[in-house]
Amino acid sequence: MAKAERLADKREFLEAIVCFDELIELHPDNQYAWEGKGRAFTGLGKKEEARVCLERAATIMKENDGKKGPPTRTKKRFPFWKK
Repeated sequence: MAKAERLADKREFLEAIVCFDELIELHPDNQYAWEGKGRAFTGLGKKEEARVCLERAATIMKENDGKKGPPTRTKKRFPFWKK
């Protein structure tokens, strides 16, 4: 996870997506991996792909603790989020 986040922070979004995908393959219910993948897609300007990832993160969070919507930090980072 740390490697993927570092890549995203360095704006190496394609490489970050690959790392997030590897993490998601191992841990499909990791909401933070889905959120990070959404952030990387946003960096590439791919809003629809980002929205799908962020919705998955929100679903996982809701299943885990009963809250609705994406994590607060997601709402701040992704103003196009409509939930």
